[in-house]
Amino acid sequence: MNYKQVAEDVVKYIGGKENVSHFEHCSTLLRFSLVDKNKANVPDLEAIESLIGLI
Repeated sequence: MNYKQVAEDVVKYIGGKENVSHFEHCSTLLRFSLVDKNKANVPDLEAIESLIGLI
């Protein structure tokens, strides 16, 4: 798995780093608070094989 590519894809599909208002993480979770949720491309995020789910 190419973690760098996964990270780049996640940032792209959430609308870019400028669309992130807050970010938290733990060992199994990444939590992004978005400025504009409509900028997130949910189908493309769900298509990333290494992501288990979105809330």
